[in-house]
Amino acid sequence: VCGPESSNLDIWNISARRVVDSFLSGINSALFSFGQTGSGKTWTMQGDWQGSLSEEGRSKLEVEGISAMALSHVLQTLHSRFGHSEEKWVCECSILEVYNDSVCDLLSRSTSDLCLRDDPSKGVWAEGATTLRLRRREDVMKVVKTARSRLRFSSTAMNLRSSRSHLVITVFLYLEDEERSAEKKEERIFRQSRLTLVDLAGNEKVSKSEASGKTFREATYVNRSLLALGAVLSALAKRTEHVPYRSSKLTFLLKDAIGVDSRICVIGHVNPDVQMCRESINTLNFMTFAQSIQTNP
Repeated sequence: VCGPESSNLDIWNISARRVVDSFLSGINSALFSFGQTGSGKTWTMQGDWQGSLSEEGRSKLEVEGISAMALSHVLQTLHSRFGHSEEKWVCECSILEVYNDSVCDLLSRSTSDLCLRDDPSKGVWAEGATTLRLRRREDVMKVVKTARSRLRFSSTAMNLRSSRSHLVITVFLYLEDEERSAEKKEERIFRQSRLTLVDLAGNEKVSKSEASGKTFREATYVNRSLLALGAVLSALAKRTEHVPYRSSKLTFLLKDAIGVDSRICVIGHVNPDVQMCRESINTLNFMTFAQSIQTNP
């Protein structure tokens, strides 16, 4: 448990780094940020992307988000392991936004709803989504700034800058399997793993957020998709035969990230305000479901 004085670097060292290391070893992995609106989820995942707080005397690592830390760690590890030669690995990422149960590509200027496909070998993917090749630190910052600048926000009574959509950054890593490549001789074999970084929009009680009109509609979709995610986690925890992945675009998109073959870390956020006690209890119940899921990566 991390208190309000903890930095994103503390969270990275305590839990997030182990998940990213699993991804680098070939295991599908996922990092989620969950909690009520205004509890600090976006700060945890995206941090001070403009660098304003680092100018006030705080180190960059203290104010950097988990997403940037994860992507930087991936590239540093690959360069350390293989040098600057990229013949043995390829690292790419996509940045998707789930808004009002529509999937949008934040690396494209198009706002059209992407169609989700499910392939036995490829997993769930968004048809037509743009992928960005990651090679150096500058590519990482481009991902973080693009995601932050194009997400949709609104002001409510509970949060002056409230996320109205879910952000899903997916990193695809292709590593050469040297043993199998040696057996094939003339054919190079690559192993694929996937890292999913998810900044979920916060669940909100509209009577407290005073959402109306457009923001009310957005809150309805956010709450509905989070209920669907909770139902999926509950089904996985209870090991039921049917898991309702297709009940929303969010859960379908995250099917491979939250499946039994993945390693998952959920970072729960609670607001210390006593008036938010009910919302904090709901967050803890969600975390209980997530903790009870048995995976076999």
